[in-house]
Amino acid sequence: MKPVLFALLASFLALPAFAGDPAPAGGMPDMTKMGPWSRPVTDPDTKGVDAYFAAMEAAMDKGDLEAAANLVDFPVLMVTDDAHGKALHAEVDRAHWTQMMAPFANMSPEGKKHMTMTAKNRPEFLSNDLAFVISDITVTMAGKQHSNKSVTMLTRVGGAWKAKMMAEAGWGDMDPNAAPPAK
Repeated sequence: MKPVLFALLASFLALPAFAGDPAPAGGMPDMTKMGPWSRPVTDPDTKGVDAYFAAMEAAMDKGDLEAAANLVDFPVLMVTDDAHGKALHAEVDRAHWTQMMAPFANMSPEGKKHMTMTAKNRPEFLSNDLAFVISDITVTMAGKQHSNKSVTMLTRVGGAWKAKMMAEAGWGDMDPNAAPPAK
């Protein structure tokens, strides 16, 4: 609720700045020159975001952790929670991320044969260079279907989309030698 109230208050206070008033109300900055109004979405690159996810999926399917890591803007923020609902997060470097992802990329061909995964990605663009993507994931293993959601914050780096934050519930209980340190 507080972010909504802040956004409404900021919008109200910045109305004179938006209207071209050289002296914004209450000392507020001219939000047409900085802040979200200065970075409107003019080119929502949904094809680029789709290409990012296709490349990540292909790299992980092939077990090519180097190619997968090249799609991440390190350090990356990893966010999860544990079985007790305690939120955990860590900034992870390339070596640690690769270590964490190795079991998923190196799944045996026999294991892959018994598992299918689909994801529907719903991007929201904060600017032309920031996208927040909610993925609705369905995994079928041993004839049972499981579903979950994950969130990826993408940044455009050198013209290419890369993951800057990854979030998914429930990984806080994994082996501490494989998991990022909790903060």
